[in-house]
Amino acid sequence: MGVYALQDAKVVDMGTLQTLQAGAGAVGVLSKAPQIWSNWQMGGTGQLSAFTVFLYLAGSLSRIFTTLQEVPDRLILYGFMGAFLLNGVLAAQMVYYWSSPATKDHGEEMGEKGSRAVAAVENGGASATGVQGRGKGPSTRRRG
Repeated sequence: MGVYALQDAKVVDMGTLQTLQAGAGAVGVLSKAPQIWSNWQMGGTGQLSAFTVFLYLAGSLSRIFTTLQEVPDRLILYGFMGAFLLNGVLAAQMVYYWSSPATKDHGEEMGEKGSRAVAAVENGGASATGVQGRGKGPSTRRRG
């Protein structure tokens, strides 16, 4: 029903449809900006999947190609070009930060956790809550 309404010029005029298309393109492009900013601030990509980033890059390139071949609408093309550009920035960040830790303070965090583990072993397995450990990790076995 909604698709029919968008295709019928009596229901939605061409100007409104173009505005909706421009808005969708802008939202798609702007949705990448927070991730790019976050990567730059952290100095790494964290848990961002390289596989996904490079597939997004390839997908946006293919959308540009198919739009050039099939659709004479420049508004749609510009949205896909913007998405390709920002996907390229994400891919470049992925390559640039490939060997960096998850965050700038990741090494310090690991040092803190490591010193806590050493302290727990030195205390005979006691944790920070004062509960004596059995020397094993937590069980996932259901009890009851």
